[in-house]
Amino acid sequence: MSGKRQQWQAHVDDALLRTGQVQRAAIFGLDGKEWASSSGFQIRGEQVTKLAASIIGDYSGLYDGIKVGDESYVFVKCVPEKYIHGRKSSEESGICITKTKKALLFGTYEGGVQFTNCFSVMEKMSEYLKQQGF
Repeated sequence: MSGKRQQWQAHVDDALLRTGQVQRAAIFGLDGKEWASSSGFQIRGEQVTKLAASIIGDYSGLYDGIKVGDESYVFVKCVPEKYIHGRKSSEESGICITKTKKALLFGTYEGGVQFTNCFSVMEKMSEYLKQQGF
């Protein structure tokens, strides 16, 4: 693993997963290239670019649902340039996708974790990355 990749992986492992409020996490460039992800969290590049376009501008396409990897989520909310929230239709789990200047951060929550807890962790990391120029 390259040095830069290790740094991004440390953000996923230490700042997101270790909190216990995020079960799976990934960081992708807005171009759809993976920077880091938790084990087994598979997201396709075209899904990332579609979500990036939605969070930057017109998110009306999200009303049909959010597809991340092989998982589907019901669209809950989008705050343009900031975040997208989706949840599983029959479970107490979901996804929080936050945006920085150059990346999308993905975090899932489940098992009694609330969206607000997951979002707080994701937003904190996003703000940190923005301050670092990302």
